[in-house]
Amino acid sequence: MRNRKSDKRNTSSSRKNKPVSASKPSKRYTRKTGREIAREVSSREGYSSNYEQPYSPVPRRKSEESLKRYELALSNNKNNGRKAKYENIHKANMYTQKQNHHMSLTFFLFLFLLAYIAYHLLSYANARDYSSTVVEEGELVNSQVFNAFIIRDEDVYLADKTGELSMVAKQGDRVRQGMDIAGIISDSEELKLLADKLGAASEDLGIDAKVDDEVIDSIRKSFKNFAINNNFKDLAYAKVYNENLKREIAGLRDKYLVGNSAYSDEYLRLKQAYNEKIDFIRSNRSGVLSYAIDGQEDMSLENIDFSYVSKLPDSIYVEYKGEVKEGEPIFKIINDYLWYVVMEIDDVCEKEIEELNYVEVLLGKEKISLYGRVYKVENKGDRTYLVLEFDRMLNAFLDRRIMEVEIVHSAYSGLKIPKKAVANKEFVKIPSEYFQYINGENVVLVEKPEEKTLKAHPISVFKEEEDYIWIPRDEFLKIGKRVYIGDIKNKTNKSFEISESQDLEGAFVINKGYADFRFVDEIYEEDGFLIVRDNTAYGLRIYDRIITDSTSADENTIIVR
Repeated sequence: MRNRKSDKRNTSSSRKNKPVSASKPSKRYTRKTGREIAREVSSREGYSSNYEQPYSPVPRRKSEESLKRYELALSNNKNNGRKAKYENIHKANMYTQKQNHHMSLTFFLFLFLLAYIAYHLLSYANARDYSSTVVEEGELVNSQVFNAFIIRDEDVYLADKTGELSMVAKQGDRVRQGMDIAGIISDSEELKLLADKLGAASEDLGIDAKVDDEVIDSIRKSFKNFAINNNFKDLAYAKVYNENLKREIAGLRDKYLVGNSAYSDEYLRLKQAYNEKIDFIRSNRSGVLSYAIDGQEDMSLENIDFSYVSKLPDSIYVEYKGEVKEGEPIFKIINDYLWYVVMEIDDVCEKEIEELNYVEVLLGKEKISLYGRVYKVENKGDRTYLVLEFDRMLNAFLDRRIMEVEIVHSAYSGLKIPKKAVANKEFVKIPSEYFQYINGENVVLVEKPEEKTLKAHPISVFKEEEDYIWIPRDEFLKIGKRVYIGDIKNKTNKSFEISESQDLEGAFVINKGYADFRFVDEIYEEDGFLIVRDNTAYGLRIYDRIITDSTSADENTIIVR
């Protein structure tokens, strides 16, 4: 090994020292391919085969069968290499295509998102802000309002002397004949002394403690009834009620004393003297008690002064003052449950009620609904007067002589909307046979001017009318244009020329964020509102949200809420 290394070193050094010929270049080693080696081997002596075989360091003769196997293996290797090459190229192409596909999809999504954002920005830039109203059920009344004069059968009671007034019953009470209504005390100081003596006599008899429970229970019931049935307009009537309680307590004491064996003659004498100091006023007949006195109680159906009815003075409500003078009115009793209202009416009202026996009215500011019988319609010169008779709600108007009476001619119920919400839209009229249903939508066949062919024109809203249909007017559907019947591809000769148009009423529904036209079928109009029918085809529905004022609104406008 050492010699070989030294030889190699010597050899390399000799090569370094040996001059290189300029005319003869150095021979560079090149690696031969398998095909070239096979050609060299086949050209040697002893090999006469005309096929190629790989290089072998020990040449040897092969059998025909082995040579065929070798040739087949070589061919397979060649084909496999070519196939692998094509597969690699195909994989590279597929990868490139996938990359391009992903880039295209990403670019498409980016464009779609950009277009979506731009559309909504433009839409909201053009959007409008409108006030809206929710459609609800309601009622409108066709009525007239008149001032009316009330006539009742009334008896007025006057004070027969001057003194302090002590009321026993309250406004609206039903009183019987002979019942004490009020008392007038001429000498209140003397009466007070007698009351003190009666109290002392009661204590001497020891009756107060024994009747306390009964008195307290009665007072509780009285206050409960007072809270339920109180119809007083003035706190002064609380004093009237207080007098009532005192009389009840006194009555309970007397009831106890009558059955008491220790009943005192002195107490009876004081009690009689006490009662003699009070001048009680009793009712002459049964009826309803009222303290409202205006001086018109004498007017009746037999002596109506219609000229006075036209003036209608205000009612005077008499307040409790505690002191009265002889001859002054104290209270009145209404003797009958029937009462009447008289009013001057116009020709329109007279015509509305001329064949009616009963009319519906709304009485007073409270709008109390009541039916009144048409008692009389009387003409006095150029004026017409109506008298209505009622048999209920007498107590509700005891303190009134005049009031507003609203005569209801008719009432309409349905969907209630503002009048300003109604918009007009132009529609054209075509026969029903030209209105078709194709591919799940309502269409009419119209001609494409540029192609001279038919196309299905969709219709979003329409209104039927016997054998005709009203459809919205647009560039394809207007006067002078034609609609067709037949197949879209094969235009037939049967057509209809549009010749009639009309504005139809509707409202703009904004439930979906844009103004959508819907029909309104008006029933009645009053005071800036409409009553329209529910369940109309392509019409309004309850709880729809509509534009309140449609004067500046356009269809399909985006609405900002």
